Amino acid sequence: VSDDAYVYGLLDCIQELGAVVSDSKMRDDFDFANKVLTIMKKLFNELEGLVEFSNTLKKIKPKLASAAVTLNNAKRLLK
Repeated sequence: VSDDAYVYGLLDCIQELGAVVSDSKMRDDFDFANKVLTIMKKLFNELEGLVEFSNTLKKIKPKLASAAVTLNNAKRLLK
C-alpha cells in the first residue's frame, strides 16, 4: 500500500478501536476496554504530528479530527 493509504488506514483503525471500546464496555470488560483506549491514545499521539504534512496528505486534517472525536468519546464512555 502507499504511504498515504497506510496513514489513513491507521486513522481508520482508531475509529474501529472506538467500536471495540464500546462493545467491551457493554460486555462489562472494562480492563480490555481500557487497554484498547491506551492503544488508541498512542496511535493518535503518533499520528497527530503528521498534520504538518497536510500539503501532501490532503485528507489528514479531517481524518485526525474524526479520530480525535472517536478518542474523546471513548474516554467519556469509560469515565
